Amino acid sequence: MTLNLLYSVPKALLSYVPSALNPARLRSKQCDDLRYGYSIWMRHLVMRAKVGIRTVPRGIVEIGPGLSLGAGLTALLCGTHRYVAIDTDRSVDLRRAVAMLDELVCLLRRRAEIPGEQEYTRLKPKLESYAFPEDLLPPEHLDECLRSDRVDSIRKHLLDPGAPDDAAAPLAYLAPCDDPSRIGEGWAEMVFSQAVMQEVEDLDAMYSAIYRALAPGGYAAHQIDYKVQQTTREWNGHWTCSDRTWRMLRGRLPSWHNRHPHSTHIAALRQVGFDIRAETTVRRASEIARDTLAPRFRHMTDEDLVTSGAFIQVIKPDS
Repeated sequence: MTLNLLYSVPKALLSYVPSALNPARLRSKQCDDLRYGYSIWMRHLVMRAKVGIRTVPRGIVEIGPGLSLGAGLTALLCGTHRYVAIDTDRSVDLRRAVAMLDELVCLLRRRAEIPGEQEYTRLKPKLESYAFPEDLLPPEHLDECLRSDRVDSIRKHLLDPGAPDDAAAPLAYLAPCDDPSRIGEGWAEMVFSQAVMQEVEDLDAMYSAIYRALAPGGYAAHQIDYKVQQTTREWNGHWTCSDRTWRMLRGRLPSWHNRHPHSTHIAALRQVGFDIRAETTVRRASEIARDTLAPRFRHMTDEDLVTSGAFIQVIKPDS
């Protein structure tokens, strides 16, 4: 393992800079993009259909929306009745989200194609086709979803989100929140996350909370990135770092990669009771030798060492 000192040490030092002045924070604003949120939700909807669930879920939870509620707003405009977003940091500008809502309505009215690899080169999961999913969102369904009174109701609640247990409110934004159990119990048809689960410290607690939030037969999907950018020269070199080195690289960053490999996520999901419906993995040749792994990662499988990302789809059993 070779630490990429050009990036890793300055990155740790920047964690001591106030967030408003932190260049890393400013760069992350690229995700505050309505087309990015539109693309995320459409990809999740299409992948959900690939495992045989072709309906728009009535109640959804997004884990870690970050700077934008774009994916959840797109879901609401596609027919979802209730959307709850939960995050450890309150980063969303709700007034900006109101403007985003009207632009998302325009995208849906013209049946815009899903922004693909040319626009978002790193965004996953990749799709076989980026055409608008007419079969999942037929014109008569979408016209009903985009009624002006329905859009006005979503707009109103954006500026005054409901409580998480208010079933009448179309959306709730729980942030800052470190207690995933606040999501509620037994009401959601779908829970999803996008490049979030690699930063969750307590996977067992999070996956348990997601399981409880889902109704029987409910579905969850997580796009997970097992790489850590700009810390080691090897894409998987972070698994060779000692815990002490990893803490040094973290600095004072509020969240940091948990370094759990793919098999650990799968085991945690099964442990709480989920049935694994599909695993769409991204592979890269390993750039480290097994004998260089830090002690806590020597249990990793050969598959783990070459799995740089995954889209995991699971189902809560009916009983």
